[in-house]
Amino acid sequence: MECSICGAPPSGVHYGATTCEACKAFFKRTVHSCLTYSCIRPGNPGQCPVHGNRRRQCAACRWRRCLTVGMRPELIRSSGTAAADASATANPQPLEQPQPVQEDQSLGFLNHDPKLADTGLFQPLVEPRHQLKADSPLLYRLQQLDSPLDQLPPPSEPVETQPPLSSEEITAGVSQANENLVQNLVSFAKGLPEFSSLPMSDKKLLLQHHWLGLNVWEISNNSVPYNGYIRFSDTFRLHESHSSQHSRSFSSRAGQQMRTFIRRLTSLQVTRLEFLLLKAIFLLDADAQTEWSNREAIDAAQNCYLVELAKVCGDPTRKSTLLMLFGTLSAMKIHSVGFWASVIERTKYLPQPLLSEMLEFSLATGV
Repeated sequence: MECSICGAPPSGVHYGATTCEACKAFFKRTVHSCLTYSCIRPGNPGQCPVHGNRRRQCAACRWRRCLTVGMRPELIRSSGTAAADASATANPQPLEQPQPVQEDQSLGFLNHDPKLADTGLFQPLVEPRHQLKADSPLLYRLQQLDSPLDQLPPPSEPVETQPPLSSEEITAGVSQANENLVQNLVSFAKGLPEFSSLPMSDKKLLLQHHWLGLNVWEISNNSVPYNGYIRFSDTFRLHESHSSQHSRSFSSRAGQQMRTFIRRLTSLQVTRLEFLLLKAIFLLDADAQTEWSNREAIDAAQNCYLVELAKVCGDPTRKSTLLMLFGTLSAMKIHSVGFWASVIERTKYLPQPLLSEMLEFSLATGV
């Protein structure tokens, strides 16, 4: 038996593959430090030998080899916790699947989740439906967190002949979609080690400040390329031709802003990888008006994703253009707050506890 990375004598099974201590340490250091590498052969990347003494020549190809043989970044726990790898045995235990956010949970669960509150553990998640190219540990983690919607079939009949939805149906569809989205957002945040290591008060504030904008971000990206529909979930969408019919339940101004934003994303051809990086960047935005426990730590966490976005975009102008989308999202939150205030006022809708806590904050602060 030999190390599946470099061929040296192995010391056990580490993070999902049989490796030597040197390759185990390289993998762990890369993940913990969010390191990214460039191949020493730019004209022929990915072809460098990593066997034996050559393993140190090209870190990029060594990292790629680690992923190819099955090493998994999500098996690495943050400092201060016991090692999550199976180094003591050649038969590692199967991964524990993450528990979904239950309907009776609120942000208070952050205080009682030792994996999140105390260790910053990156929890294993189900495999994404759309694979991304993982050129760094950070991108690999985002790939694991990706949960795009399934492709909807085309309408069974022309839009013009479809019966209009009632105000109650629209309110129910939009509300249910947002309940699911806010649960997914919390799961996404828990999967970011940089977020998990922040003070508890800052984590709650970041989620409360940004959930509305990030829900709009998710819905808008789910609606790209724009074909006349705002797509809220796998099963619910609204067509622009019906906008006048549902203005009471979903304001025409809010709908117009969202459609303009979706068209903008369509023209920019925002990739899924850019979308995920921006989602993390927007989540980790600490405004100057809020009193944060550790503003420097939040900025440092956000910078990890800003650096990666610069590499993914390549063009500084495109990076700046994408980052400016955050300002549009912030403006759109005003109409989102108005929508929810209207729902609470004129209906008997009772949101599940997690969404209820988010709404209470947003309706009280206007953000």
